[in-house]
Amino acid sequence: MKTFLLTAAVLLTAVGCGSGDPNQIPVRGSVSYQGQPIDDGFVRFVPSPGVNAPVRVAQIIDGSYELEGRFALSPGAYKIEIEGFEGEDMPLSEPGQVVEQRRQILPAQYNAKSKIDPLTVSQGDSPRELDFELN
Repeated sequence: MKTFLLTAAVLLTAVGCGSGDPNQIPVRGSVSYQGQPIDDGFVRFVPSPGVNAPVRVAQIIDGSYELEGRFALSPGAYKIEIEGFEGEDMPLSEPGQVVEQRRQILPAQYNAKSKIDPLTVSQGDSPRELDFELN
């Protein structure tokens, strides 16, 4: 879990460098799978070829995600990948230490081989509410 958190922090820092752009569009929404909110995961917005924008990653917490401020989306088209996790605490050899053993709960059609419709944002768009009800 510590490795995942460190990796996530580095990723968020790397993709979030720079000042906010007034042309960036905030995006927020909910994510559910088979009718249940995803408690832990992330939504990744990957720019299409030719779009000069960084990959944006929004953490899913209790079924909701949000990208705003300097993390909002620049105008362009984005492939969407969603990962959801569940896990159980697994004791380590040190007394009192636990680490969460996580496993992916979503099929590849929502993440590595995403078939989710791409998102296109344009300059001047209003903030977007984008919910994902995955089955």
